[in-house]
Amino acid sequence: MLYIGYFRPFALPMQNNIELTNEYLTVLCTYSLIMFSNMVPDPAVRYLCGWQLIFLIVLLLAINLFIIIFQSIRDSIRRCKLKYVKRKNMKAYQKQKDDYLKQQSKMLKAQSVMQQDSFFNQRNQWNLMASPDSFTDAVLLTKQQ
Repeated sequence: MLYIGYFRPFALPMQNNIELTNEYLTVLCTYSLIMFSNMVPDPAVRYLCGWQLIFLIVLLLAINLFIIIFQSIRDSIRRCKLKYVKRKNMKAYQKQKDDYLKQQSKMLKAQSVMQQDSFFNQRNQWNLMASPDSFTDAVLLTKQQ
C-alpha cells in the first residue's frame, strides 16, 4: 500500500486510486479476521464482525463492479462515436470517389467522341478522294479511261 501510494506505478491517477482503495479494503478484511479467533469469546460479537466482513467484501465487489460497468459503458460509447465518424467519413470518401469517377468517365467519353469524330473525318476524306462525288473527280476518271 505504501509503494502504490508513494510511487504511483500506474499511468492513470484513477488506476492508482482504485488500487489503493482495493488494497485498503483488503487490509480491513484481513484485520477483521482476527475477530474470529479465540481472542473474542462472545459469539454475538463474532456474529456482528461476520456481518461487518460480509459488508466489506460486498463493498469491495460493488466498487470494482461499478468501475467495470462504468468503463465498459464509456468504451462502448466511444466505439459507437468512432463508428459513426468512420461511417460518415466513408460516405464522404465514397461520394468524392463517385464524383471523381463520373468526371473521369465524362472526360473519357469526350475523348472517345473526339477520336471517333477525327476517325470519321479522316474516313470521309478518304471516301471523298476515292469516290467520284464531285464534277472534277468525274472528269478526271473519264480522262483516265
